[in-house]
Amino acid sequence: ALKATVADAVTAVLERVAGDFKAAQSDLEELANFAAAQLGQAPLVLASDAHHLESWRRVAAMLTKDDGTWRKPKGITVRQGFPAKTPEKDRLLAILEDLSETPVPAALIELMRLPVIDDNDPGWQLVLQLSGLLPLLLAELLLVFQREGVVDFTHIALAATAALGDDEEPTDLALRLDYQLEHILIDEFQDTSDQQFELLRRLTRGWAEHNATGAQARTLFIVGDGMQSIYGFRYANVGLFLRARDQGVGDLSLEPLALTRNFRSQAGVVQWVNEAFAQLLPTHDHPERGQVRHTTAEATRPMVWEQAVTLHVFPNDDGSAEARYIAQQIAELRRIDGQASVAVLVRARGHTTPIIRALRQQQVPFVGRDLESLATSSAVIDLLALCRWLANPADDVASLTLLRAPFCGLPLSAMHELLATQPRPIPLRLALEQALTSITDIDTVARCRHLLSALDWAMTKRDRLALADWVEQVWLRLGGPQALPANTASDALRFFDLLRQAEQEGRGLDIDWLEQRTEQLFAEHEVTDNAVQLMTLHKSKGLQFDYVFMPGLHKLPRSNDRELLRWHRHQGPQGSGLLIAADDRTPPHNRSLYHYLSWLQKQKEEAELRRLLYVGVTRAKSRVWLTAAAALASNHDADGSGHALDWNALKPPTASSPLGVLMPVMAASAVIHPIASTDNGSHSDTKSVGLRRLPLSVILQRQQHITESAEGGGQNKVDPDALLDREGHIVERAIGIVTHRLLELLSLTTPLPDTPPLHFQATAGFGLRAQGISGRQCQQGVERVMTTIRCTLQDPRGRWILHQHPEARSEWALLVPDAAQGTRKFVIDRTFVARPFDQSQVSRVADGSFTSDMTTVPNTARWIVDYKTSSPAPDEGLDTFLMREADHYRGQLTGYQALLATVDKPPIPVRVALYFPALPAWYEIKIAHE
Repeated sequence: ALKATVADAVTAVLERVAGDFKAAQSDLEELANFAAAQLGQAPLVLASDAHHLESWRRVAAMLTKDDGTWRKPKGITVRQGFPAKTPEKDRLLAILEDLSETPVPAALIELMRLPVIDDNDPGWQLVLQLSGLLPLLLAELLLVFQREGVVDFTHIALAATAALGDDEEPTDLALRLDYQLEHILIDEFQDTSDQQFELLRRLTRGWAEHNATGAQARTLFIVGDGMQSIYGFRYANVGLFLRARDQGVGDLSLEPLALTRNFRSQAGVVQWVNEAFAQLLPTHDHPERGQVRHTTAEATRPMVWEQAVTLHVFPNDDGSAEARYIAQQIAELRRIDGQASVAVLVRARGHTTPIIRALRQQQVPFVGRDLESLATSSAVIDLLALCRWLANPADDVASLTLLRAPFCGLPLSAMHELLATQPRPIPLRLALEQALTSITDIDTVARCRHLLSALDWAMTKRDRLALADWVEQVWLRLGGPQALPANTASDALRFFDLLRQAEQEGRGLDIDWLEQRTEQLFAEHEVTDNAVQLMTLHKSKGLQFDYVFMPGLHKLPRSNDRELLRWHRHQGPQGSGLLIAADDRTPPHNRSLYHYLSWLQKQKEEAELRRLLYVGVTRAKSRVWLTAAAALASNHDADGSGHALDWNALKPPTASSPLGVLMPVMAASAVIHPIASTDNGSHSDTKSVGLRRLPLSVILQRQQHITESAEGGGQNKVDPDALLDREGHIVERAIGIVTHRLLELLSLTTPLPDTPPLHFQATAGFGLRAQGISGRQCQQGVERVMTTIRCTLQDPRGRWILHQHPEARSEWALLVPDAAQGTRKFVIDRTFVARPFDQSQVSRVADGSFTSDMTTVPNTARWIVDYKTSSPAPDEGLDTFLMREADHYRGQLTGYQALLATVDKPPIPVRVALYFPALPAWYEIKIAHE
């Protein structure tokens, strides 16, 4: 069967070659036979079937060089069978002169890579051996699925197809669905895989015969755009989309309808896309090669920018100049139009690193999901260094990192003075002790004392605290939260969650495991209004933005590994078949089936790269910036900083890079930026390497606080002001959301129950899972939520808050006009009109004997109550905690008070308070202008 499929594939290519050379075929056959006679080779016949492959290869070798370009006149010699001054040579030169004006046909290039199957081929023998091994491996995988209680998406898809049965023996499920299904609509069909296509074919088999009977028609409606097929790595096959359009699905024919009007982009973008991709995309569809022709679009929006798409090239750039330019452009766009949506689209997550750094320097808010590995977060890097040292004090790298970390922040000169006479491995604590008497610089001494005291405390508490608590307490003593860069607190909290997980799994302080897990997790960015969106080009599919930046276009995609097996679904003159080959480990020039399939895969990836660029550019409504770096040519002086350059000064980009693809259509209009000038001025090492560290005043304050705590007998205490805002932690946030929802439900319940309703536990579980919390964390979260609800119902003040007072509202959402943002949304947890709470009210709370019109009752006020699920830090007093929380939320509640000050007619006083249902505790905040 494989040989037959290979022969069919070869025949299909030869038919295309014969079509390309139809006019000259007889002349080429005659000239090739002349050359064969001169070289003593057998005569050949040019026919379009697999048996004549070698004949066509000899013709191809006569016309082209090994690199796939046309032969030059000087390349036609007696070695090719054409002696000088012969009519045959002149005829061949005339043919080559005519062909030189056109590109080498793709079919002729493919011809030179077509395989020949040999029964003794080692790759074929390996396929036969794997065909016996793979079913056994599948059975083992199914046992693993059964043992773990999980499956993967591939198994689900295979099971769905198998559940329908084959055409000869459809299953009962297939027959049942045949009666139930009448209409199927599928979106994004251009990214359908072979497996999904087969499932659809089985679902719709027999529909054509049913429709022919005149019964109620069964319809299939598929939507897609072949130019946006970009998921080849998920086995998407755009050829299936083209086949469905032209041939239907199974025996069900489809009526194609082309939509060409563009309602997203302004005319400038549409015009550029039409002109550029008419050259970058093929002129004809080729389903077998995953090639889709360009379709011209019609703009419906007027032109805003004539130069809507521009290319900017940064010579000799490591990514920093390019990133600074993008950040500056975005900052300017936000200054001009603060409501405009901006996206930075990259091919790979790692390409965002310099962009993120530049955006932070420009103080431009951004959000990106699954882009920054948690291991690259500066907060996590410092925490990992601390853990490495705690696990192994002889780790020199960890010791040096602690000295350099922002909570210590020694400059290089001080580190050299500190460690110059120390042995290896570095005895860090001993070196710090000696520094207190041997170093005269006050700043260095204070920083060494600060680090030493924290490490000494850590040694005294080893194995006496839970792992996460121990590391966190050390980190807090170092002033870790105060040294955090903006928007990285959640990264630190997730690291402590990993430590808790490590302890629960019995791993302890396993550094290798921590490093692996931080590599697999991604940093979270705080979501702000109209933040710049950072995402991969693949994730931008289906979205739209006012302005789009596409950086790093000079970078090559990650090369694919040599896969053990390669396969290709062939659709040729004789029908469908499977081409499959195993890695034969032969050189690339070997004409094996494996190398042919690898070449086919590369052609598909190159075609998909062009479509990926199309998807990126067409996300923009107004304008697109394409940016890339380029190396200087070897003959150009790299010292010419600040001088304008042209393409002659740069090395040509790699053809397989996005920049190389765009060059034919953008070289003439590209903007080549000058080489960024370098600052060779002398700076201290603190500035030259961008050392970030705590100010000396902060370190001295922390040391004083720790000293006072120790003298007061509270050696385990930490500064509450240094604690992280745990409301931002994803688990804490989820618990808070669910608790708020259940408190809202209780406020609507009459009479108020004494204990949580039975269904609350299930509701809490559903709510936490909806917030992305699962497993043990979900179970613990449910317990915390239920404990909080029980405490509230047992607290007289909690019942007073939840009572159905006049004008009572829970989770009251208000939209307020805002000059900068248009509107702002406020959500007030609980508000009502009532007299102040006192213990004598408990009975009336229970029986509901409140006056309906409270505005005339003395001391009546409108209460605004904000629920908080936070709790004091270890060894932190309740009063201190409540005052800290009140200071933190005073501004927010002041805004709430001003917002509701005019709600009641006649106006009544507005009073605000925090309520901590888990404690339970109450803290009324006195507003100065009340």
